[in-house]
Amino acid sequence: MAHIALALGAALALALAGCPRTDRPPTGAPETTRTPKMTKGQTTVITGTTKTYARDGALEATLASPSVTLDASGDVVVEERLSAVGTVVTRKQFAGGRLVEEERFAADARLDERIAYSYDASGHLAEEAMTFGDGTPHGKWVHHRDDKRRLVGRDFVKPDGTIEATETYTYASDGKSATMVRARVGQWKYCYDDDGCVLHEEGGPASGDAMDRLVIDYAYDARHRLVSEVAHGPGGRVQRELTIAYQVR
Repeated sequence: MAHIALALGAALALALAGCPRTDRPPTGAPETTRTPKMTKGQTTVITGTTKTYARDGALEATLASPSVTLDASGDVVVEERLSAVGTVVTRKQFAGGRLVEEERFAADARLDERIAYSYDASGHLAEEAMTFGDGTPHGKWVHHRDDKRRLVGRDFVKPDGTIEATETYTYASDGKSATMVRARVGQWKYCYDDDGCVLHEEGGPASGDAMDRLVIDYAYDARHRLVSEVAHGPGGRVQRELTIAYQVR
């Protein structure tokens, strides 16, 4: 179940292409797909800053992360989150404003897992196919939507076709918040802005242990690119603060 738990972040906090989610806006309108304009020599690499804090609130470390590659039009095409020693922890690749692939690496820099994202004809995320680092199939998350094209459920389907985990989503009447429940595992809540970008997410395991509770706040620029991500721990203390400054275009 460890790898399935990791997959939660892939679907529910996909950052830097714009909004961290690929299945929004919650109103059901498909996300805008931009034609990549990148040509050789027309990329820009910028580096964000990630600060981590100790339990007493003291600054623990400041990392030169993430590394973000932009194409000629300013869209994100590659995002890498780096460790304290500069090795890649996660690498995300985007095309036309959509996340298309994510790679996760172990502490020894070996590829641990790869996720390929596919979309339906209306531009909403449909599947997340997962393989282990050696290429062995792990399984896939299959998305289910209502007539408004809102995500209402996900099933984790193993290579043998059996379902190992199921999630359900319910929405507030204004469509600006959703609650996700993974049976016998936990519950998470998401709040969105008018463009469907996640502003706040919080939740945790069914055990209710406050130490495992996740709370993250997001902020974006006018192009819906992530500029701030702040993770909070027990009591609301800041655990991690990520900031990115883009050039004006």
